[in-house]
Amino acid sequence: MIFRIIVESNQKQLKVITDDPTVRYLLEVTTKTTEFIPLQRKMGTVTRTHRLYNERKAPVCVDGLYTYTLCYGWAAYLIMTFNGRLSVEDRDNILREVIYSPNYRDIPFQGLRDYQNEDVLHILKYRRGLHSCFTGYGDNIKFATLFKVSEKSGNIGEG
Repeated sequence: MIFRIIVESNQKQLKVITDDPTVRYLLEVTTKTTEFIPLQRKMGTVTRTHRLYNERKAPVCVDGLYTYTLCYGWAAYLIMTFNGRLSVEDRDNILREVIYSPNYRDIPFQGLRDYQNEDVLHILKYRRGLHSCFTGYGDNIKFATLFKVSEKSGNIGEG
């Protein structure tokens, strides 16, 4: 069985190459919703297929292989979903090139509380992600610190 995930750094994309046609069903979901149908001028049930991959239609088999192109944001999903099929080399390449930051700070910042420092240092380990906290937690202070650091290092706008 062939299963590879190739990181294309210049285009910021991931290419999933496989000979297994069932992989497609892990990269798309079909939903049914009730919405207004303009041509019929009434409400009705509509079936939509949402694809994680960039191609408009499901890729066709070329030389026995299917190729799916995905954005970097789906890297963690691909690692978790295809962990059993993924080679160690491909997995490490995705972690190194897409998920983890190559160099990050591990020295606490002045002016932040301990829990805020833990969060900021954790955020700096990754190239991209989401951060959620409750009101009054101090997220404005944390992100002001991050912007100040990125401004000094010249990393604003990269990404």
